[in-house]
Amino acid sequence: MPITLDELVAKLTKRPLPALAVTVQRVKQLLDDPNTSNQDLQAVIGLDPGFTLEIYRRFWSASGDRRGPVSNIAHAISLLGPAVVKDAANVLPVLDKTLPESTQSGIYHCYSRAIHAAIYAQEIGEQRGDKNPDEMGHAALLYNCAEMALWTYAGKAMQKINIMVIKGADYGSASRSTLGFTLEELTAELARVWHICPLITEIMERAWHSQSRPMAVVLASAMARASSMGWYSSETNDLFEFLADFRRQSKERIVAHFHSQAADIARKLLGIPLPTSIFSLLQQIPEPVSEPSVTEKKADTKPAAKKAAKITAAQPAKQPQRPAKTVPQRESEKPPQAKSPVPPVQKVTPEPVPKPVQKAVAQILDKVVKEPVTEPTPPVVKPQPEKPSSPTMPPATPEPSPEPAAKGQEMEEQQVAAKPQREKPPTPITPTPTSKQEPKPAVESQRKVKKRVLVALPNEWKEVLVKFMRNLRDELGLKRIMFAMLSPDQKQAGVSHLIGADTNSRLRRFSINVEEKNLFNILLSRQQGFWLKPDNQEKFLPMIPEEVVGSMDTSGFFCMSIFVRNKPVGFIYADGKKAMNEECYTQFKQLCASLGSDLRRTKQ
Repeated sequence: MPITLDELVAKLTKRPLPALAVTVQRVKQLLDDPNTSNQDLQAVIGLDPGFTLEIYRRFWSASGDRRGPVSNIAHAISLLGPAVVKDAANVLPVLDKTLPESTQSGIYHCYSRAIHAAIYAQEIGEQRGDKNPDEMGHAALLYNCAEMALWTYAGKAMQKINIMVIKGADYGSASRSTLGFTLEELTAELARVWHICPLITEIMERAWHSQSRPMAVVLASAMARASSMGWYSSETNDLFEFLADFRRQSKERIVAHFHSQAADIARKLLGIPLPTSIFSLLQQIPEPVSEPSVTEKKADTKPAAKKAAKITAAQPAKQPQRPAKTVPQRESEKPPQAKSPVPPVQKVTPEPVPKPVQKAVAQILDKVVKEPVTEPTPPVVKPQPEKPSSPTMPPATPEPSPEPAAKGQEMEEQQVAAKPQREKPPTPITPTPTSKQEPKPAVESQRKVKKRVLVALPNEWKEVLVKFMRNLRDELGLKRIMFAMLSPDQKQAGVSHLIGADTNSRLRRFSINVEEKNLFNILLSRQQGFWLKPDNQEKFLPMIPEEVVGSMDTSGFFCMSIFVRNKPVGFIYADGKKAMNEECYTQFKQLCASLGSDLRRTKQ
């Protein structure tokens, strides 16, 4: 018989999360030092999910009538006293001694992601000038406390969920099919019972705008999870774009900053048996070429000057036992001996051509991809080396036939052909590389589809929208409610405020081009409402672009354009199966119409 949410919460609340052995040891050392401050203890405990949770639990269980909020661990320790911290260090289970081997990997990765997320969130808070960035770090550290508890005490269930996610399911559906409820629902209940920092409760309510503290915690946690899988995935790229908009910095600067932070975290976790994301970043670099069979054939036709430079540079590494033959002068004095260059050409990568790199890497290294991909076979041309003038160019452009240039040619002929090779940009049009040029438009088109826009909501509108969306949820029973705001150039619309959606919901990345002819383009032409229902699905579903239709509830939703001072500013989207009826739709349109009036009265 499947266990209910309340029953599982009752079991998990009685069991603490294990602490890292190095944390327990370090805390005991600090407590023995009379000069230790609460901030010193927080710096160590704040990077351990198990110990952090224990401090919050003991604070709220120490006194039944204590209800004052604690801002961070140092604040809680000052109220608890060092004796309570010492007792926690003595009784907490140690991570690497309590778990079976089958679940150790899962909890280690979970703790590692939590530590990465905590450091990311705290740094975001410091960069934004937050009054309490430590609280943001602790919230990110315990944001996935349900997942940690399940890995510790219900490892088989988490293994099943993990397998489903690897096969393509999202965490919400995978956990619901396995447990009967989602991990977010379990986290919300555990946060309520354990009295974890109030910021987590605010996150679980999901009533926060795009520039809020909870949003920073969610982004930090999402980045920690995505980067643990790989730094060059489409999900990580989307998060970089969101963070660039959220922190109002360039994407290149955000990418470099997170790479640097990952390296700093790896240094902090040195000696601790936890995986770090920096290794997934390093593992992507040495794999730019994976198809040597095609490139090696063309490597023989490359200019001999480039070949000789690479061969002579590679020989000392290949043959360290014979350093006498690595002198560049002697190699260059023997051009007729073509035997020595041949074997190294096949072993050494001819040019750093990142053409076969995964699609995600190709997006980042697009400039590098474009040039070496179309590398035509050099024609058989014998221009005069003493006269490198324009008359040598016409024979190169026609390219009568791509005969192998390496067939029976000496090194001297290839050196002569090297200069014209560099100076002939018109030659990429050849039959051979056409098949390799085809993926280029696909990469570019994918980039256009994946390009998200995150439109910042004016501060004057936030309070009005929060009240409006809560009315829709409480009075009409709508579940997910989103305000998609137009960009300043009126070309795109992106999510600016959203409530009711899961953390991993695709609706949080909603972005659409309203210049193209589609349902939302028509909706924004005047103030009007729309209701997608079974009667009109066949007619209107094809009018919704593919990149956003998957984020919507296609069984039914309400939508209405919002106008302020006779100009469109965006539209409201709302879904919820129980509210899909005529009465709710009429009230929905009335409330949306009043929203435009309320926004008009605010100062921009």
